[in-house]
Amino acid sequence: MENQRKVCQPTFMPARVRLCGLEITQESPWSSGFIVMENQRKVCQPTFMPARVRLCGLEITQESPWSSGFIVMENQRKVCQPIFMPARVRLCGLEFTQESPWSSGLIITENQSRVHQPTFMPTRVRLSGLGISLTWPWSSAFIAMEKQSRGRSLALMPTRVRVRGPGITLKRPWSSGFLIMEKKSRVYQPTFMPARVRLCGLEITQESPWSSGLIITENQSRVRQPTFMPTREISFDVHVEKNIGNIVQVKLQKKNIIGNHPWFCKHIKVQTPLETALSSPVTAARLPQNDTKYFQEQRKDELESRQKIFRWNKHSPGFPMSIDAKVDELPKEVQFDEAKESEFERNSLKVTVELGLDRIEGYFESWKDIADFETIYDHYNIKDTLLEKVMQDWNKDEMFGYQFLNGCNPVMIKKCMQLPDKFPVTHEMVKGSLKRGNIYIADYEILKGVPTANNCYLTAPICLLYKNELDQTLPIAIQLSQTPGEMSPIFLPSDNEYDWMLAKMWVKSSDFSVHQLSTHLLKTHLVSEVFEMAMYRQLSAVHPVYKLLMPHVRFTIAINAAAREKLISEEGTLSQVSSVSGAGMGTLMKKAMETLTYKSLCFPEDIKARGMEDVPNYYYRDDGMKIWEAINCFVSAVVKIYYDSDEAVQKDVEIQGFVKDVAFGMKNSDNFPKSLESREQLVEYLTVVIFTASAQHAAVNFGQFDWYGWIPNSPSTMSKPPPQQKDKVDMKYIMESLPDRRTSSKLLGTVWALTRTEQNERFLGMYPDMYFTEQPVKEAIKRFCHKLEEVKNTIKSRNEELTLPYCYLSPDKIPNSVAI
Repeated sequence: MENQRKVCQPTFMPARVRLCGLEITQESPWSSGFIVMENQRKVCQPTFMPARVRLCGLEITQESPWSSGFIVMENQRKVCQPIFMPARVRLCGLEFTQESPWSSGLIITENQSRVHQPTFMPTRVRLSGLGISLTWPWSSAFIAMEKQSRGRSLALMPTRVRVRGPGITLKRPWSSGFLIMEKKSRVYQPTFMPARVRLCGLEITQESPWSSGLIITENQSRVRQPTFMPTREISFDVHVEKNIGNIVQVKLQKKNIIGNHPWFCKHIKVQTPLETALSSPVTAARLPQNDTKYFQEQRKDELESRQKIFRWNKHSPGFPMSIDAKVDELPKEVQFDEAKESEFERNSLKVTVELGLDRIEGYFESWKDIADFETIYDHYNIKDTLLEKVMQDWNKDEMFGYQFLNGCNPVMIKKCMQLPDKFPVTHEMVKGSLKRGNIYIADYEILKGVPTANNCYLTAPICLLYKNELDQTLPIAIQLSQTPGEMSPIFLPSDNEYDWMLAKMWVKSSDFSVHQLSTHLLKTHLVSEVFEMAMYRQLSAVHPVYKLLMPHVRFTIAINAAAREKLISEEGTLSQVSSVSGAGMGTLMKKAMETLTYKSLCFPEDIKARGMEDVPNYYYRDDGMKIWEAINCFVSAVVKIYYDSDEAVQKDVEIQGFVKDVAFGMKNSDNFPKSLESREQLVEYLTVVIFTASAQHAAVNFGQFDWYGWIPNSPSTMSKPPPQQKDKVDMKYIMESLPDRRTSSKLLGTVWALTRTEQNERFLGMYPDMYFTEQPVKEAIKRFCHKLEEVKNTIKSRNEELTLPYCYLSPDKIPNSVAI
């Protein structure tokens, strides 16, 4: 039923329904099927109506009992899905009566900020053999039960519950929190646990209330054994007959009694009679050549075991190697933790909800004017944001040129020392702007021949820009193909406004495709996953480089695994919003891999290779160099602590294996080194790893909502072919070329989600999990943080004087790793 323009979707209609002046009669009962009714092009799907319902002035009568099904109602712009109503319920002035018992189903109300008022609380419920007694009134709370193998959160539980064997006894009242149990490998996420719990054959006892700790099982088909159990310290004495010397290792062994649950020890402290202590999650960092033979063998066994878990896989032709596992098969140590999982899903839910609301409010409407795009921003807060400024000035040439320096893709522009033959721009065309040293070019040749999606168009343009007397970077000529000729004119600022506007749109649309698949996906996400895979496969947990890199690979494999399933798959979001088809992604990726080199990942080298050392107002370069130098200095200090010579680097079999495995993950590319010969080379290599995962990803990811949020500024796809002649384009043709409302809304939601950070995000220099125990390294970390603070203050002072502040490379805006 339709209420306040929101969709309610019940199915399996009653004998008679009157809705929106439309009368439908059907003999009951319905064994299968449903009726779809139309109301302003929205689908309403009612299901298994109760005996009598009055809703928003709409009356529905149905005498037959319920065998299964549900009613969906709308509350506070979100969908509430109560199922199998109790005997009598009053909610928001609506009264529902249903006498039949519940056979199965669930009640959903509020779940962490996901909306709903307490809904449909019965006095007695029996569900799938599970008896739960509830007492009124429920002032604020909710219950969710499992149905059809879908996990639900369970909160504010009754006094006694039995679920599939495990018995759980809870004491009232619970002040906050919720309980999670497992059913059919589906998840429940409990926090603030009761006094005693028996779950999955594993018994846990903890005095109430719990101040911290939780059990995580499986969430949306992502299977997890219970982890992160409550905080509990166990102390015991070990008696020995004589002094055994310095303690170098503590070994723990978990017996596999009932199920092989992956319990992890968080911390160990050992106090000896001599008052010396060993404090660990791990012991001191050591190079393999400095270990005893016993520990060398142990390290070898550790790596052989890891290599069986972290297996290389060829995900798709043209792509680098990746982990051989789907999201629900990932090793526990690389999965999202509960907080990250919750925020990731909450953001995904918001996108889904907003897309649903937009669908209701005109999903199939076509654009008639540029101003029509503003209607899809009703559910986003863009006041006083950079996006708001982009919406105002997007069509100005200076805004167009600025984005080549400081937008989402600031790596395409390079100094033009000589015009290529395929781009025959003359002095007469640009009226004397071709002055040596101030001309720049952006060439999208990589898109030539890339397969496109159905009814979408893609081209490989060339754009010429110049720096004027005001130090602005402006476009002066655009060719929309790699082949000059009568059917590929060179568009100029002096052409009519529609020709020039559409030419710039085509350049930005092409830039979107290159940015998403090459600059962003390949050169940050996929490269960082290769680094992480090689680290787990080749470096022991006590290796100093392992400890150094751990904070900078956090969640990278997990986010990439999710992207392979939801974003870049054949039916993924990127395939739905861009011009590049699934096959085209492989083609484009293969071309990008051929041009990707290790040196191009070295930030100073890339700036120099593109001749961009001196161009003014290039804040990406300015801030990036400061971050690179800070990371390089920090890495150098750490390397010198553990490697006293170049020979130590050469003899480190693990670090050599790491570098070689990275080259293998990059498809044995000759563009990546297969060995390191000096401390200087090692410092640069590790700086590349950390900079790529932190600063470079921040620079090309977190501006997407700002620059892609206004669709005309950077259309993700084009629905009409590029013009082949001048003076043939009008506003109607331009509007027909731009993405439709469905694509625009989906793109807007996607780039919004991709630019969110965690509530407790770990930004560059934040190392809450201290992997190092050595004081010299701790001092190096302090110096690193102090340097980052200086960089942050410098950037902040500069931004205060800018109309368009550049914040993406401020250290307090750079997450440690690729995690979104």
